[in-house]
Amino acid sequence: VIIVTGTNLTGATSVSIGGAPATYTVNRDGTVSVTVPANAASGVISITTPGGTANSGRTTFTVLPPPPTI
Repeated sequence: VIIVTGTNLTGATSVSIGGAPATYTVNRDGTVSVTVPANAASGVISITTPGGTANSGRTTFTVLPPPPTI
């Protein structure tokens, strides 16, 4: 789970990470808890509300490959 901060996030209708839909909870107007989906790719975080869509812009989320196992 990651915490995304911003403004006017109340009423979010969708969240995606690198284009993959994510489950989320709006904690308050300025923060959203987002569960990173298993199929997430590195890229922008997008949050859509009735007022429009906001993207993380140049700040991208990076998905790391799983660690090796022995």
